[in-house]
Amino acid sequence: MKIFVIAGTFVEFSYYIRDKVLDKHYVYVSSPETLYGHKDIHGVFIGSWRKRKDIVEILDAILTRTTNTDVIKDLYKQVIPSPISVTYKPYNTSRTIQELHDEIAYLIAEYTERN
Repeated sequence: MKIFVIAGTFVEFSYYIRDKVLDKHYVYVSSPETLYGHKDIHGVFIGSWRKRKDIVEILDAILTRTTNTDVIKDLYKQVIPSPISVTYKPYNTSRTIQELHDEIAYLIAEYTERN
């Protein structure tokens, strides 16, 4: 049975399989193309996988090749940020420029922290 390993880097993959009993065939997913031609994919997500530039494409490839789609949909939520909700104060509330600046800075920091 092949176990597909989605890791942030090949080094993370190497550390992961170094202590494994090699009764299974571990495959490093270097790109979405690694998954082409396979059905009912099983694997693990390790290390800094969320930071990969091609992670959405990898999740797309897995989603179309597996039966457990709920798990993959949950993983999408970890890599695709949800919209930022902004609480607006009433129009008649006076805010200074500094208060607006601070609120915008806070929202930007919150957004970048999630990515």
